[in-house]
Amino acid sequence: MKRFIFLVITLSLLNSCKKEGLMIGMHRTPYMISVYIILKEISCFTDTSEGKNVINLWLGGDHISSNDDRFDYFNKLYKDTSFNMYNYPSEYTALAYPFDKITLSCNTDYDATHPAGMPLDDIVKLKFSSYWDFIQSGYKYPKWYKKPEWESGCALNYEYYLSEINYNNTKLMTPPPYDPHIIFTSTPAALGEYCFTLKLTTNGETFTTTFTHTFE
Repeated sequence: MKRFIFLVITLSLLNSCKKEGLMIGMHRTPYMISVYIILKEISCFTDTSEGKNVINLWLGGDHISSNDDRFDYFNKLYKDTSFNMYNYPSEYTALAYPFDKITLSCNTDYDATHPAGMPLDDIVKLKFSSYWDFIQSGYKYPKWYKKPEWESGCALNYEYYLSEINYNNTKLMTPPPYDPHIIFTSTPAALGEYCFTLKLTTNGETFTTTFTHTFE
């Protein structure tokens, strides 16, 4: 109980310092997002730290910050123009464009209803965090969002089946190393190693990567 109270007091003091700009390296800005990433490459690998059958989706690309002419365009596009608080130069980073579509398939039969090459989008989820709803709610948690007790950041957590992913529900997604993740909600008919192909479409471009995962 004492540790919990100490944590609450510490977070309160940190937030107070951020508002007043008392922490070294901080500066007052009208926007919350300080870096946008334009996707250029993707890859996947098993992430055992997140549990069984979880795949880390790595996203790399060009970084757009305040010294880039495109920075102001993205601020206005996502209505991030009235933050007016202090933050660090790269404290809040987001993907510049949302996902239009993401699909995953296996090169061999996965189970009775998912033969080789058929999308697994109805049994695979994308877990990620996003700043979009936080910013649209006036830089605070929206009333409808049930915030986990441990969560103290500004990004909200989401989980969607790949078949549900679209432009509207993936805006201002946070990049790796912590997010996003691919989660298998069911295992294949036979355990062992499988090879998968993932295709991701964003801003009119489609990126493809392959990876293997062993189900035990």
